[in-house]
Amino acid sequence: MFGVDILAAEFEFARGYRRYRSNRADVLLIRLEDLNRVAQRALSDFLGLEHVQVKRENDASVKVYSDIYRIFREILSLPADYLDSVYSSAYSRHFYSEEELGRFRSRWR
Repeated sequence: MFGVDILAAEFEFARGYRRYRSNRADVLLIRLEDLNRVAQRALSDFLGLEHVQVKRENDASVKVYSDIYRIFREILSLPADYLDSVYSSAYSRHFYSEEELGRFRSRWR
């Protein structure tokens, strides 16, 4: 729709974000797990502003269900065939290193 192919350009895993440009749009892609680490810098670069402030909202750790959510995440174990399907996709392999994918697999098994 916007003429941006996010798989066409290499993604720098350590950076955690990338700007994509086309004739129709500029797109900022931030990996969700890197949001806290890179959002301020990524948005500053993208918007061309020096002082962008990012406020954390909707934090599950402070919700009334936080203990249930934490326990659920601790005990959740996903089937290997499901993890293989997710982590072998073109998107997973493009945006995550083999080391990162290995850690994700270990986390959810």
